[in-house]
Amino acid sequence: MANTLEAVFRLTDQYTATMKKIISSSDSYEKRVKQAEKATEAFNKRMGKMKDSANSGATGLSSLTGKITKLASAAYLGKKALELMFSAIKTGAQAQVQETTFQALLNNAKAGTALYRYVGEYAKTSALSKADLANATTSFLSYTRDIDQIEKLIQLTERLYAKDPTQGASGAVFALKEVLSGDTMSIKDRFNMSGISGAKIRELTNAGDIEGTISYLDQVFNKFGATQ
Repeated sequence: MANTLEAVFRLTDQYTATMKKIISSSDSYEKRVKQAEKATEAFNKRMGKMKDSANSGATGLSSLTGKITKLASAAYLGKKALELMFSAIKTGAQAQVQETTFQALLNNAKAGTALYRYVGEYAKTSALSKADLANATTSFLSYTRDIDQIEKLIQLTERLYAKDPTQGASGAVFALKEVLSGDTMSIKDRFNMSGISGAKIRELTNAGDIEGTISYLDQVFNKFGATQ
C-alpha cells in the first residue's frame, strides 16, 4: 500500500507540473487545449491502473479510492487554473466584440476604439463594470453621439444602481434603456419610481432633445432620492 500511495503522490505531482507548464506556455489556445486533454487522459488512465492493481493485490484497501480522490485535488486545481485562463481568453474576445460594436455603430474605426478606451478608463472609478458600461453605452448610441451626453446617461445609470444595488448593474442598465424608449415599467417595478411620463420622454427623444430628456430624468431621480 505504501508503494501504491507513493506512486499516486508522484503521478499527481507530475500531472500538476505538466498542467502548469501548459498554462504558462506561449503555444496557441487550441494547442494548449489539446495538450491539457491529452495530459488529463493519461493521468486518469494511469490512476485507474493503480487502483485496479491495489484492489486485486491486497485486502483492506477499500479506502484507496477516497485517498486517490483527495490526492487528485492537485490535478483538479491545475484544471481550474486552465479554466481561468480560458475564461480570460473569453473575456478578451468579448472585449473585442464590444470594441467592434462601437466601431460599427459609429461607422468609424478610430472613433469606436476611442469610445471603447473611454469606457475602459471610466470603469476604473465607476461602481459599474467595464462590460456593464459598454452595454449601456451601446444603448445610448441609439440616442446620441455626444460624449458629454453619454457620460450624463452613464451617471444616471450609476444613480439607479446606487439607489438599489440589489437590482444589480444590469438591472440599472436595463431600466434606463427602457425608460429612454418611453417604457417606464421596469424603472417602476425595479426601483419604485412611479409617475415618470413615458409620453414626455418619447416627445423629447423623438425631437432629438436628449439634453432635455436628461434634464427631465435628473429632476425625477432627485425626487426619488437617486441623487448624484
